[in-house]
Amino acid sequence: MASRLEGLYLNITSDDESYVASPEKYVKFEDGADKLVFAISEPASMAEADLNSVQTVVSGVATEISNLYLWDDSESVFVHIPLASSGAYRYVFCFHMTGDNGTLSEPSLQVWDTVNHNSNSLVCLGETVVANSFIHAIETRIAGTPDPNWNGTKISGSTGLPLNGGEGLISPEDLYFNLYIKIPANVVRQEQETPIFCVRYLYGD
Repeated sequence: MASRLEGLYLNITSDDESYVASPEKYVKFEDGADKLVFAISEPASMAEADLNSVQTVVSGVATEISNLYLWDDSESVFVHIPLASSGAYRYVFCFHMTGDNGTLSEPSLQVWDTVNHNSNSLVCLGETVVANSFIHAIETRIAGTPDPNWNGTKISGSTGLPLNGGEGLISPEDLYFNLYIKIPANVVRQEQETPIFCVRYLYGD
């Protein structure tokens, strides 16, 4: 059977350790239920007013949103993801692949407006201009621990983050990356947006 995505796992500790070494330090993202919330501090709830109260205010200065929280829908709690940032951290997000063989194309982290994966018009995605995207990502399984204050790759729509050095997988691998959101200095419009992240690749049976 070809390599397929078993799930996205997030490191919920301050220990920069792999999923294989310390699976107990990771939590699985439940697709269709859980949410990722970038904010300056933990919201009181998922209510719109509470989410708005902890958002970064546009200030005319390029600003990295300081925290990422996983909304664990099954437990109705926020879980802080402390290593999700421009810091020098390697093991933060993990796409856990399973199966016996590889993939027909290289897996790529992408982000879109909606689950239809056919537009990137949101303000945070640069309104179709990838260079204006707020979302910075970096591959870390092959590249290793990034330098502090890394810029990485801006991702938006079909311009994604390659996760395997330009090649399809030969066998299942845990694909690691990190990401953060940085609001550019020239942004003047404050928005609440919900982009959709995905990993895209071709596989055969």
